[in-house]
Amino acid sequence: DEFSSSGRGRFHKGYLQYGGMSDPLKIRIGRFFMYKGVALGVLDGLEFQQKMSKNYKLSIFAGMMGPLSRRFEFEKPDEALSFGGELRWTPGNLWHFKKTNVSLSYTNQQRNELETRHRIGLNAFGSLNHKTNVYAVVQLRTSESPIRRIVSRVRYADNSWSGMLEGAFVSIDMADYSWLNGFEHSSYTRLRFALDRNIKSRLWAVGIDGSFLFSNEPGIRLGPFVTIPYGQLGYRFSIGDRGKSDGLWASLHYSPYEGIEAYASGSLMTYEWEAYDIESEDLTMFQTGLRYTPPFKENVTVSGEYQVYQSPEFTSDRRFMGGLKWKFDHGRSK
Repeated sequence: DEFSSSGRGRFHKGYLQYGGMSDPLKIRIGRFFMYKGVALGVLDGLEFQQKMSKNYKLSIFAGMMGPLSRRFEFEKPDEALSFGGELRWTPGNLWHFKKTNVSLSYTNQQRNELETRHRIGLNAFGSLNHKTNVYAVVQLRTSESPIRRIVSRVRYADNSWSGMLEGAFVSIDMADYSWLNGFEHSSYTRLRFALDRNIKSRLWAVGIDGSFLFSNEPGIRLGPFVTIPYGQLGYRFSIGDRGKSDGLWASLHYSPYEGIEAYASGSLMTYEWEAYDIESEDLTMFQTGLRYTPPFKENVTVSGEYQVYQSPEFTSDRRFMGGLKWKFDHGRSK
């Protein structure tokens, strides 16, 4: 597989940005990861975000899909056109909800002159009270079966307990060029939950989470986890007809000195348990890295990360990623 070839440089992202998340104007140009509404993927192009009034914000983007190889090259504009946008409305109090946030998004993304993502989406968030939040997502296709994803989620948290309950219907679609088309995929209904109990503070907790999958091949995946001041560790069991995904998972971080953060995460499971059947549990994902922000120059962050991805299809895909982030605004970091 070309993407997994070792010993080759890859250009994952590199961009120039003006403005931050809370600023009335934000502009990005270069190669960056786009995750806004229904848009998803690496873009070589421009993103423009403007706060139109107190309650409305408009975002638009245009460019080319980044090459799958992530090489220092670009796709042809007439073969990988990508554009779209999002209109966000934040009315505050609305009916029984507070901190309400509603967004309408659209994207048309192409590769090799074929549409890979042509969708319309509606996202909504609101707080019933200071302990309970509600989130909903509807994504529609413009062709074939219209429903792509419907998700509804409720979260609750107080000083002692926190929990989440989510219901979803998802219809999987995959581009013709993707190697994931070699695996079975279909529509499914999923129920997810999580419940944890804080011990003295939110830095210490024990809990359980799980997923119930309803499809042609139903399955259950659940297990315990613990939260400590340095992250989370857990174990998941799988039951049913889906590919087995028993194994440990962890997400940890540690800051030995001011400005230095070390982190690591890893898991042993099947790839995209909810959507695809890969009849092996020999898939491993692991990454570890280091971020450094000098106390005397807080607008600069240097990072390095080592990743390992291993499966029956990719015997060994190992990579090192380096990064540099520099915030500047007339000598003033933001």
